[in-house]
Amino acid sequence: MSAPTMTDQASILERARKLRPLIESVRDEMEAQRRMPRQLVQAMCEARLFQLLVPKSLGGLEVDAMTFARVIEEVSAMDGSAGWTLMIGSAAGVFAGFVPENMAKEVFGRADSIVAGALAPTGRAREKDGGYRVDGRWSFGSGIHHASWVGGNCLIFGGDAPRIENGLPVMRIMLVPANDVEIHDVWHVSGLRGTGSEDFSIRDVFVPDERAFLPFLSQPWCEGPLYKLPLSWFLSTIALVPLGIARAAIDALVELATTKVPMRFGAPQPLRERAGAQTAVARAEARLSSGRAFYLDALEDMWETVKKGREPSLQQRARLRLATCNAAALCAQSVDLAYSTGGGSSIYDRSLLQRCFRDVHAATQHVAVAPDGLEDVGRVLFGLQPTSPFF
Repeated sequence: MSAPTMTDQASILERARKLRPLIESVRDEMEAQRRMPRQLVQAMCEARLFQLLVPKSLGGLEVDAMTFARVIEEVSAMDGSAGWTLMIGSAAGVFAGFVPENMAKEVFGRADSIVAGALAPTGRAREKDGGYRVDGRWSFGSGIHHASWVGGNCLIFGGDAPRIENGLPVMRIMLVPANDVEIHDVWHVSGLRGTGSEDFSIRDVFVPDERAFLPFLSQPWCEGPLYKLPLSWFLSTIALVPLGIARAAIDALVELATTKVPMRFGAPQPLRERAGAQTAVARAEARLSSGRAFYLDALEDMWETVKKGREPSLQQRARLRLATCNAAALCAQSVDLAYSTGGGSSIYDRSLLQRCFRDVHAATQHVAVAPDGLEDVGRVLFGLQPTSPFF
């Protein structure tokens, strides 16, 4: 299947940009409801943004990795929660390449079909008559309130203990209809409030073999390069949200600085004319721009490799992981600079700066961008093997 043309990519990005007025109009509602409002979900479905990574053979858009990055970054700059929820729901579309084709069509083939779930293997599955009986509870089910299907990663049990193969526990993601899931109202948080990232449970539900799959570590049926990307790419998509949030914070500071006149001794002077503010906004822009450039360069390098039919090297995986953690950290610093420079104006609910501050620090708590991830990067740089088998 051919990749999208430049015209296709521009058109897809423009669909995302057209969401700005709606997203800005429902920001407060999203915060209050702690989930995306139905009208925004519907607008994203109509723009087919949840199908960004679904194979074209199933009616999806199957965009390239760079276009995906720019769409998520763009929406995240409009609102962190909207960008995060879209990132989670649309990134799940890549799973369509690992589920049997007939099942992929059922689960991913509709523009309004959205998959939520969790990769942490906190569920248990036992083999039973052509499938599995599944039990478990998972955290951080972003977007689960509007999901059609939910995936929970499970350890496969044989008897009282998980099955072990090649020294590793056997795992499968189990896809179930959303109606088979119990949602727990626990998402009372500081940042990314509008993502609806509730806990969820699956209790003694039968899942047939064709809805139990292992992405990235098994062979996809779809031939496109998207489905040859490694797990390190999938985890790297988390960094796209801080990139957008930092852009929004700097833009908000620039807007504030044109009208804000801080209370200081001496003649009144707009914030943008003060040397401290000028230095701070320059530093914020440098952090964002450098983190973004490194991330996109590492991503494009990996993308070009899989386009040529080659498997990304350990060094490329390490570089993308490093760029991911680096981008998230620098974006948080960038937002901190913008927030601090805004002074007392930053703390009000009406200020976008306080929301960016809360959202970026929630995003950087994700395990995919945690500083611990740099240990394996350092091992690779020293010519050693990473400790994680999923690196």
